[in-house]
Amino acid sequence: MGERICIVCKQKPVNSAIASSVICKECYYAIQNGILVQCEHCHQYHKKDEDCYCNSDIINIITQGMRYRSQHEPKTWYRSCDGHFVRSKGELLISDWLFHNNYAYKYEPLLPIREDDDKWFLPDFFIPLLDTYIEFWGMGDDPKYTESRTKKEEYYQSHNIEYISIEPNDLRDLDSILCRKLCRERRK
Repeated sequence: MGERICIVCKQKPVNSAIASSVICKECYYAIQNGILVQCEHCHQYHKKDEDCYCNSDIINIITQGMRYRSQHEPKTWYRSCDGHFVRSKGELLISDWLFHNNYAYKYEPLLPIREDDDKWFLPDFFIPLLDTYIEFWGMGDDPKYTESRTKKEEYYQSHNIEYISIEPNDLRDLDSILCRKLCRERRK
């Protein structure tokens, strides 16, 4: 059996002397001293003076006065296990995987660039702990979507932003693909 990793920071090994331990010493200290608190909604840990990631998308939109817009407004929204509403079944699978594997994330955070005058780039997911975006490229047949994908990928690469691409055929083996790609990001 491999080394157990802290469920809070997802990086440091837990104290093996305590059989039931799931938190590393540093995170335990931060929780005990009130530096990290647990969200009552999603049960993820976050810094006391920061908003939890499960609410930050709504808070950002309201406080910045930005309208939430998208060219591809879905007819149906899907509710994930942690309460996020996502636009597709593929995003639902990714959202639920992140939740069940204890990754705190933001859904569709705004990137600091505009695609055009009235549309912002909206990555699908952002994992703050790893400073990494996840893009699910689920609409490959649409020419406008393909153009938008190209712009996003060029932006990520030109600004050295870490991102993980998930294609529709990756959903069949999402567990091993996300495990492999996120572990690679964790090692950087």
